[in-house]
Amino acid sequence: MSRARDMLYTGRQVSAELALDWGLVTEISDEVLTHTLAVAEKIALAAPIASRLAKTCLEQSAAGLEASLQ
Repeated sequence: MSRARDMLYTGRQVSAELALDWGLVTEISDEVLTHTLAVAEKIALAAPIASRLAKTCLEQSAAGLEASLQ
């Protein structure tokens, strides 16, 4: 949260490597479009209901365990 505030308040830009180190991104690729399309295909092939429920659960995690379970 503190790093996000720093970037939002100051307009600070970070390198891809630093963003990876901080956990702001999960991967770095020189072939961005190819990599993005491959990830999008994996997401599209996933079970839609399970994916939707997982996304909702992650979004609710900030409100605590009980909210996530609901």
